[in-house]
Amino acid sequence: MGAGASTIADYKEAASKSDESSFPEAFAQLKTAVDGFEGDAAAALAYAEEQCKALSLKVTLQSDNGQGKLYVTGAGGGDAPAEEAEPSNEELEKISNEVALELLEAKTQSIVCLTDGSNNAHKAFEVAKALRKDDDVLSVVHIKSDKDYHDATTNFKSDQIQLRYETELTPLLPSSKWRYDMVTKKDNVSTKRAVGLWVSGLRDVPIDDPKRLPMPNFLCIGFSGRKNMSDEAPSVLGQVADLSLRTVPCPCVVVKYPPSDGPKSFCLLVADLPRCWMAFELLLHLPGPEDSLKLIHIHEDVAAKLGEAEELKQKYEKYLAEHPTKFKVEFELKGMERGTPKTGVIHDLLDNATYEYIALATHPKDHIGSVADYLIKNYKGNIICFKGENAERNVMYA
Repeated sequence: MGAGASTIADYKEAASKSDESSFPEAFAQLKTAVDGFEGDAAAALAYAEEQCKALSLKVTLQSDNGQGKLYVTGAGGGDAPAEEAEPSNEELEKISNEVALELLEAKTQSIVCLTDGSNNAHKAFEVAKALRKDDDVLSVVHIKSDKDYHDATTNFKSDQIQLRYETELTPLLPSSKWRYDMVTKKDNVSTKRAVGLWVSGLRDVPIDDPKRLPMPNFLCIGFSGRKNMSDEAPSVLGQVADLSLRTVPCPCVVVKYPPSDGPKSFCLLVADLPRCWMAFELLLHLPGPEDSLKLIHIHEDVAAKLGEAEELKQKYEKYLAEHPTKFKVEFELKGMERGTPKTGVIHDLLDNATYEYIALATHPKDHIGSVADYLIKNYKGNIICFKGENAERNVMYA
C-alpha cells in the first residue's frame, strides 16, 4: 500500500484523521470491507494490499502537522487524472449570491434529495417529503459511479434504486410534482466534487430543455459518521456530506434523523450580516403552520453591544409584522462575557438543544473548524446551511 506504516491499525488511524471524501469510491468500498475483516491484523493488511494492487490504488501515508494522514489515488489503471480545479472562493461567493437571489424569486420550491441507495440517504428522502409543500416539486437524484462495485443481486444496483423511489413516488404525488434523475460520476472524481459540479452545472442547462432541473431551493443529503459508515453496505454520499456542501451554491440540509411525526422546530443563528438576512428570507419558506422558528443572536453582554442587539431584533420583528407567517417565530438574545469566543458559546448553547433543524448562514467554502463544521459533525438534529448574500436585495440593507 505504500511506505509509512507497518500495521493495519496505523492505516485505520490515519484514515480516521484524513479527508475521506477525497478517497476514490473503490477505496471507500475497500475500507468498509477491511473494517469488517474477520482475520487477524496481519491477514487484514495483506488483504488490503492485495486489493489495492488489484484496483490500481496508490495509498500513501504522510505526516501533516505531526499527524499521519492517508492520500489515495488511482482506481482506473494507474494514477487518476487530475480533477478540474475547484472554483475560487470569490467565484463560489458570486455564484452563491446569484443562486440565492434566483431562489428568492422562484414561484415554487424545488426540494431535491440525493441518494445512493443507502439507508442514510433514504432518511434524506423522508425529510425532503416532510419539508415539501403542495406546490413544491420533489426530485430524487441518484449519484452513482461509472463503475459498479456491487454484486448483481444487490439492492444498490441502479435499476433497483430507481424502482424503489418511482414505486413510492408514483402514488404519492402527481407526475408533475416529482421526478427521478441519475447523475453518473467518473470513478476517479470524488463524490464531493461531483455533487458541486452537478449543482453548479444546473444553471448552464438551457431554460427550454425538458431535462432541465431547477436549482434546488433545498438539497437534502444523508449523513453518517465517518467511523460508522458501513451499517448496511456502500454509502457514496453519507461519508462526504459534511465536506461536499462547501462547494454547493444552493441551501443544503444535512440529514441525520428522519422527520418527526409532530410539529417541527427550527432554529436560525443570526448576526447583523447580509448573508444572515438572506438565510432568514429563504428559511421562511420551510416551516408549516404548526411548526416554530427560533431566531438566536449572540452578543457581548455590555451596554453598547446590547443596544445593537436590540436594534437587530427590532429589524427582524418589523419585517415579521409586515410579512406575517402562519407559524410561530421568536427572537432570543443571548449575552456572553466580553472576550469569550463566540464559537464556544454556540457550542454550549446547542449541545443540549432539541431543535429538529438548526440553520445558519455560511460562506461557500467555510473552513474546517467553523461553527458549520462543528454542527454538522456533532449536532444531534438536522442542519441547514445557507450560502449567498446580496446587500442590495436585502430589505434590511437596501
